[in-house]
Amino acid sequence: GDVYKRQVSTQSTGSLMISFKMMRARVMGNSSIKTPYQHKYQGNRLFTSNMPLKPPIITKETLKNLISKKNDGTEQLRLIDVRQRAELEHGVIPTAQHIPLGEVSAALDLEEDDFEEKYHFSKPKPEETIVFYCKLGGRSEIAANIAFQKGYPNVLNYKGSFEDWFGKSY
Repeated sequence: GDVYKRQVSTQSTGSLMISFKMMRARVMGNSSIKTPYQHKYQGNRLFTSNMPLKPPIITKETLKNLISKKNDGTEQLRLIDVRQRAELEHGVIPTAQHIPLGEVSAALDLEEDDFEEKYHFSKPKPEETIVFYCKLGGRSEIAANIAFQKGYPNVLNYKGSFEDWFGKSY
């Protein structure tokens, strides 16, 4: 992902430079996903944070394009289903791997060998694009936030999730 920097200036302490690894997803040619930015006034100064308020949200069409690029080898994509195991019987989006939301934090802390032994697929790498989904989008947003905080800058939330993909509920 791209590295963004923000500079917070105060009269008494000088400048504080903070670097954030952020992502502008490479989803369709030159297009990128825009993230909302947080703006705050303090006195007469405007401070802008490049930290997104929420993980970037993608559409069904964007996810289809990412899966297509993964299948032809032009995209390093991990599609992670964070629903409970019992929910998987209703269907899984093609290429998805499963980590229940309650295990995401601990799973991403595991060593690669331990991760693979537990989940039967290789641990996602920080440089990979990781898309989280669930049934309606709430749990996938939480999972994306967890992954971002653990050093995975290229996380996306497929908020439409199961219901959007399959056009049905359960």
